[in-house]
Amino acid sequence: MSRSTQSWFAVLDCLLAMFVSIAAQSSGCSFHEDIHGRVQPVSPVALVRSTVILNCTIHPDVDGITARGVFWRHDTETIPAESYRVLSDTVSQLVIENVSPDSAGRYECFVPEPTSRDCGSLVGGVELEVGYAPEQPVLDSCVSDNLALFSCSWYKGRETLIQTKYSITYTNYDGHEDQVCPGLMEEGASLSCDFGPGTSHVGNIHFRLNVTAENQLGRAESVIVVNPVNYVKPAPVRSLDVIGQGSTSVSLSWSNPEGLSHLPRVLGLLYQARYRSEWDPDTVQYVNLSQTTQGELTDLNPFTTYEICVRVHPVQLDSSSGDVIGTDGYWSDCPGQEVSVRTHKAAPVGSVPAWLHVTPSRDPGVRNVVVYWKELPARNQNGDIKNYTVSVTSRSEHGQISQVSYSTTVPDNKRHLNLSENVFKVQGTRSEMQLQLKSDTSYVIKIYASNELGSSPDTSLLLPQDGEVLTVPSTIQVNVTSPTSVMLSWQQPAETRVQLTGYIVFWMAWKSENRLYTWGQPDWDRVADDQTLPKRIVEHEVSRGLEGRTRYRFGIVMVSSEGFGEAKLVDVYTEEMAPVGQVEDVSLTPAGPTSLQLTWEPLRLEWRRGILQGYQVQYCPLAAGTICAEGTTNTVNVTVEETASLLLQGLSPFTKYSATIAAVNREGLGPFTDASVQTTAEAAPKDPPTNITFSQVTARVLQLTWDLPTTPNGIIAYYMAEVNGEVHQLGDVNTVPVYGNTSYAVRLQACTSAGCGPFSPSHSVTTPIGAPKAPPPPTVSERRSSPSTVHLQLATPAHPNGLIDHYLVSYALKDSKDRTQPHVRRVQGTSEAVLEVDCAGNKAVMYEFWVQAVNRDEEGELLTGEPSERLQRQMCLGIQVSYNM
Repeated sequence: MSRSTQSWFAVLDCLLAMFVSIAAQSSGCSFHEDIHGRVQPVSPVALVRSTVILNCTIHPDVDGITARGVFWRHDTETIPAESYRVLSDTVSQLVIENVSPDSAGRYECFVPEPTSRDCGSLVGGVELEVGYAPEQPVLDSCVSDNLALFSCSWYKGRETLIQTKYSITYTNYDGHEDQVCPGLMEEGASLSCDFGPGTSHVGNIHFRLNVTAENQLGRAESVIVVNPVNYVKPAPVRSLDVIGQGSTSVSLSWSNPEGLSHLPRVLGLLYQARYRSEWDPDTVQYVNLSQTTQGELTDLNPFTTYEICVRVHPVQLDSSSGDVIGTDGYWSDCPGQEVSVRTHKAAPVGSVPAWLHVTPSRDPGVRNVVVYWKELPARNQNGDIKNYTVSVTSRSEHGQISQVSYSTTVPDNKRHLNLSENVFKVQGTRSEMQLQLKSDTSYVIKIYASNELGSSPDTSLLLPQDGEVLTVPSTIQVNVTSPTSVMLSWQQPAETRVQLTGYIVFWMAWKSENRLYTWGQPDWDRVADDQTLPKRIVEHEVSRGLEGRTRYRFGIVMVSSEGFGEAKLVDVYTEEMAPVGQVEDVSLTPAGPTSLQLTWEPLRLEWRRGILQGYQVQYCPLAAGTICAEGTTNTVNVTVEETASLLLQGLSPFTKYSATIAAVNREGLGPFTDASVQTTAEAAPKDPPTNITFSQVTARVLQLTWDLPTTPNGIIAYYMAEVNGEVHQLGDVNTVPVYGNTSYAVRLQACTSAGCGPFSPSHSVTTPIGAPKAPPPPTVSERRSSPSTVHLQLATPAHPNGLIDHYLVSYALKDSKDRTQPHVRRVQGTSEAVLEVDCAGNKAVMYEFWVQAVNRDEEGELLTGEPSERLQRQMCLGIQVSYNM
């Protein structure tokens, strides 16, 4: 090659380097392909924790610098100089030790060192990939979906961080060649293959599954042999039905899953019932049934609803004997809808929880005894409980039970019985009597529940003689631990003549029924555990069913082997809480233009949760809909507990207000009621109409326009206009009658149903000249008139509507049809007119005379006014008679 040719190549190489450098700078120094191959290796891939060496080749004659001037960069960070070295004038070597995933990225060499503003002259770069060789895939699971579709999944192992290729091939031992997985799927760390519905895996056919993983850092392979029969998940059973039931059993039948009616000899099906009872719906019980399509559940609770499903599981069979040799596989899902069935009724079981509340009677030697009990637990009722039976039998001093027993039956909804106030039947007779439980006698009280099929076992309660069981000797200490819980504590007796077996702790609320205060029904706990009884101080927390700031009566009853003692009582309030429940019967009614009356019923006692300090009322004018105008909410505190009304004053007339109320105690506010909305009554407008203008001014009318008052205080019913001191009510056309050439002062006022507001300022206007109104009819001067002449006196119209220019006097002969042909004479400068009629006929005739005034408008045009009334006069006789018509 000639020297000139070499020179041209050098120039081209330099220009190309400059172009690449400029492009790199303009794109933020990103460089996606080293077209020179200056950095080697070109596509490096490194194993984590290995060492990577990159070499950058420099052409001093082209680059104008040796390798000693090269600088390296990792992505956007400049690499410290100690990380690379100069091997020669043409090679700079970068050594990356202990490679980590963070080491991956772009590596580039520059001449000179790049700055934040200038990337320098880019020589070349490569993309380093860092990762791991693939691990051996591990089989996670396989499933033969109802023998129709076989699939397996593997755990790929550690993430390789670089591109890795996975492949799955399979074959079976019936002579088929290896086949590639038709539906390979990768998702996260999972690898799976659906071998397709056409893949034959029915029968005892073993599959050899080969999974390979390969990338630039290594290769891994997993080979496993599986038998799909061991991974079958059947479809749900069909046609599950109840074919029989008793009080403790249910018989079921079903059909095989669809598609599994004919199985290979090596596979069988085992059925299992899964069921839940209504008493414990969160607990699922399982019972293996059989390999047939019928089964029975036993040991169930009577009169109980069960939700039942039947599942199926594959079992592996010996192909020759049919014996079960394996239980690999999966349980099927339950059918889409479980079977719900209720077992039949039976007599109740279990004992009725009960205790005796003993208090002294007013009568000496007699005690008041109340039996309290709780409903027999629902799962023990085994049917519908009809009633409870309480019986009383006395005991002798030696503990022998009397042969005479007294009993009574109470309905199911009752939970207590006062033995001294009820009538008992005497056993074995038809007689009834009221009991007196003597203080020196012991008794046995029994209670049991009954349904239509029988009775529960007796609950026996012993009532000893006075003094055999002591009351709690110490004062009961009460500590309110929270708004709804109380800790009771008391001291154990130092010694007793009988064995202490526990305590009854009971409580009842003080409540209002029809505004009468009474104690509610008690709830109770039995304290009888072995850890409590040995203690000198007994503690028991009550937190069930308590409400805040409510008066409760707590009682402690000692229970011994001889029976129940008398109760020790203490009354206490639970801790206050903010009220609950909204104030009821809230009413908001108008009380005038500037006030509203708010009334309510005092908050119920059971919702107060403490001593009420009163009520808080919030009210505001509504801006739009039910939204308060910003910053307009007012608060009023009503500080008397039983107050039930408040007059809201100082309000704006005809304005919609919203009011809400909440009860207040020392702990805070209760919930506010829903807003009550009401509008105050109308008032007279606060101000006059605005923007009054004369839209039309003529010699006859003034037409007005205006805007509503700024504060109308109601619906404007009508408007009044004061015109030169006279007041008119304006109609729909908003016009005022006027006369021409007249000055007017007009004021307006608006009126609601409650009255009229102030008049507006005066607005002045002068009407133009108009045609005169009709003057009075002319009058006759008899003295100066004759049978053929008439001397008329003319009068000015009451409303000339301008300056009168002249008069037109008209007269005509009144014909038989009451029609006249008038003659007109102009009269100017005088108020008299002399008219001569034609008397040629020399007979009396009737003439009519009338007058019109005439003005001139501003342009000089004549304006003829209205005619006066007509004067009728008989002419042409010696006697003249005049008539005004």
